[in-house]
Amino acid sequence: IKSGFSGDAFAGCSLCDMYARCGFLSSARRVFDQIDRPDTASWNVIIAGLANNGYAGEAVSFFSQMRNPGFVPDAISLRSLLCAQTNPTALCQGMQIHSFVIKYGFLSDLSVCNSLLTMYNYCCSDLYRCFRMFEDFRNNNADSVSWNAVLTACLQHEQP
Repeated sequence: IKSGFSGDAFAGCSLCDMYARCGFLSSARRVFDQIDRPDTASWNVIIAGLANNGYAGEAVSFFSQMRNPGFVPDAISLRSLLCAQTNPTALCQGMQIHSFVIKYGFLSDLSVCNSLLTMYNYCCSDLYRCFRMFEDFRNNNADSVSWNAVLTACLQHEQP
């Protein structure tokens, strides 16, 4: 930072990622704020850093800010947000993200669909919703991650 590289999106993104992975979120945010023109990767790093450290609300806030300057979120942005929604109180927020996924055509991305399955498993005990989602995309591209998400849901909710 003292060398003046933090304004560069690539260097700033790398520093931000390092701080976030180490749990130094205030430093990660400070570096992010110093990036002259943050790109999608920079936004994804701060969103993922917040989400992975348990700050789901702040991650959603950054996601909203990301969309204001006209950036289009990608599958990485959405996976990070969905992975942060891990308790019953986050169900409403998770459903809003699911609506965004549908509206902007991300249902064709298997990694996003797998994250949706995992989110619904952790946020509610409604296995029917998980099964219905799984059936919707199973014939398209379901992979071992998809099957594991459904099996994990069954085991956690003691269903055969």
